[in-house]
Amino acid sequence: MAEFSILEEQSFPRRVLKGFCTPILGPELTTVDSEDRVSTAQRWFCDSGYDFDTTSELPRAGEYLTVACDRLEPRLQLEGDYGNLKLESRKDKNVYAMLADFQLPLYVCTSYHNLMQQALEADRIRQPNLQLLAWNDTLRQKQLRGDKNYDLAVQASPSHPVVMHWFGQVHDPESLVITEREYMDFLFNIAAFPDSIPPMIDAALSRTYVLFLGFRLFDIHFQTLLRSIKKNLINNQFVDRHIAVQFVDIEDGDDKQRQDAEDYLKRYLDQEKISVEVGSPVSFIAALHQKLKEAADGAATA
Repeated sequence: MAEFSILEEQSFPRRVLKGFCTPILGPELTTVDSEDRVSTAQRWFCDSGYDFDTTSELPRAGEYLTVACDRLEPRLQLEGDYGNLKLESRKDKNVYAMLADFQLPLYVCTSYHNLMQQALEADRIRQPNLQLLAWNDTLRQKQLRGDKNYDLAVQASPSHPVVMHWFGQVHDPESLVITEREYMDFLFNIAAFPDSIPPMIDAALSRTYVLFLGFRLFDIHFQTLLRSIKKNLINNQFVDRHIAVQFVDIEDGDDKQRQDAEDYLKRYLDQEKISVEVGSPVSFIAALHQKLKEAADGAATA
């Protein structure tokens, strides 16, 4: 039996090849991403002096650091952690390179680094366009002034793909959504100002397969993302189901407990028209990459 059932359906790889897929990359896409996030959270708990909290949740750690210092401090630290990352020196560089090979017009990123953009830039023919969401008053002013990274009229194509950072990017500190409070503010503001999302982005999320990669169900990061695009997922007139590839969110437990957790995950996301493929996002990307290569080779020799 195949590890990922969706890849056995001929229609899915074919639709990806034609660009009818929008990947949303989570903060735990790869093991390196996950380890970076945990180590940052643990350091922030120590730096804030509130190290009684034993979780590794970055939004909560950011809240502590903001209270101990100010709102700028976690932004400066994230810039130091992620601002100078180089894709070629990363163990997970091939994951982003494979995603770039999908030749899609739009990639939605929820991490703070720019590794997806670097992977696209490595293909000299493609010219990626970084975009950010205007989720607060300061950013909406940038949008009104015509800032190129907050372009409401932005368009995307495989040769000029858009990399949309949903929760901000380190090189624009004000764009970052870090703390638990900011995630709540993000949801409130996106609901109050829905026209701050570029129409092209809104349309893509309403007309293509949305492919979630690298999230945990109970992470505030994922829950906020789901709530912010719920209408797109539910009202999609072209696609019946979306896809989430993720591990079951339970570290310990016997086989029955893990099966119960998997069943809950599937039933929960079924309400959002999302089908779950349980497993490694990296393995899924590699398997899909191979399927697309085989399909492209077959078309070339036909």
